[in-house]
Amino acid sequence: MRNLDFTSTAEKQLKRLLKTNQSDTKKLIQEMEKLCETPDRGKKLKGNTDYSARVGNYRVIYNFTDDKVEITAVGHRKNIYRKHSR
Repeated sequence: MRNLDFTSTAEKQLKRLLKTNQSDTKKLIQEMEKLCETPDRGKKLKGNTDYSARVGNYRVIYNFTDDKVEITAVGHRKNIYRKHSR
């Protein structure tokens, strides 16, 4: 099983979500744990090596190697792709 790592940006985004929406945050955390087992379950993003996993109205942007899954961004679907592409 792979280790789960967060960028500092993703960690801040997840903490902010935890304060405002605990039920969706629990679902996001469960999805992140599943990504450690099967990281290719998400959709590959065009133009880079990242993947996106859907969790209701939220998205988890991540990339992975043989030994870790790195979460690079977490947020609402209407904003996450604009913020992440910069």
